[in-house]
Amino acid sequence: MGVRNLDMARDNIRIEKGHNQPRRFNIRFVLHVAVLLLALIAIFTVYMQRKGGETDGEKIREIDKRLGDIEDRLNRIESTEKSISSIDEQRTKFEISLMNRLEGLESLITKKGSTDTAEPDNLHTEAVVKESDKKAEPEKDNEIGDNIRYHQVLAGETLYRISLKYGMTVEELRKLNKIAPEVAIYVGQKLIVSRNN
Repeated sequence: MGVRNLDMARDNIRIEKGHNQPRRFNIRFVLHVAVLLLALIAIFTVYMQRKGGETDGEKIREIDKRLGDIEDRLNRIESTEKSISSIDEQRTKFEISLMNRLEGLESLITKKGSTDTAEPDNLHTEAVVKESDKKAEPEKDNEIGDNIRYHQVLAGETLYRISLKYGMTVEELRKLNKIAPEVAIYVGQKLIVSRNN
């Protein structure tokens, strides 16, 4: 036991002198390191969330922008469809109107055809060729004799065309030649177109 005591005494002397003191576990130091590590972890986490949040925010903004573009396109498509349906309605109305007009013209032509057979309109009736006139040679146009100017009717001519040629009305031409409205002109017929009295 004496040796043990001696060893203890030596250890006590060393402790008092400060030589080879065993280090004590410092709780304060460990706590400071732990708090510092926790603070660093918290700062790193916040930083990563913000950095990740910015990229997520940018992605969200980009997605919102794309959705807005898609909505605009859909609105344009809807307005185009409305325009197309409006155009279709107008086209249908136009076709109906056109069909009604055509039917009206057909009935008018039918009525005109039945009226033409009942009473001939000699205003636009072409000159008739008589058998006796086929052999005779046509005389000169605009013959002047005794201060009277004549026109010899050619094939295909009408009272209207002749009156236009000489700057007169059809009625004046009929009066000069004493032609009734129901009487037709014929090829080779001499018509008075002016009188110089």
